[in-house]
Amino acid sequence: MTEQLISFETAVLAKEKGFDLKCEMCFLSEENEPQPFKNPAPSMSNKIEMAYSAPTQSLLQKWLREIHAIDIWVERYNSTERFYYQCPKVHDIHPHLNHWGDTYEEALEKGLQQALKLI
Repeated sequence: MTEQLISFETAVLAKEKGFDLKCEMCFLSEENEPQPFKNPAPSMSNKIEMAYSAPTQSLLQKWLREIHAIDIWVERYNSTERFYYQCPKVHDIHPHLNHWGDTYEEALEKGLQQALKLI
């Protein structure tokens, strides 16, 4: 069992909103697959500025909670295989937002993206 990394789209949003923790994995702006973060040679320092940290979903969720006081949680809808995320601050602003996902991780990813847009 491994923890789910955030998507490239979420990584871009997180960087725009100030997430600057160095993670084991990162995305480069021209690539959509996460790769190990390596300290580049000094001549490649501009490449590091283009990198987007690729934290686990749970680390980004914790950062949102501890730094921005935004809680996100995911629950199963009744006994179905559908999940939805809850984020009180998002719901207050966008009560009609679609909160569904086919997996826990998919619903959490949507919740992370919506929470980042609040910052």
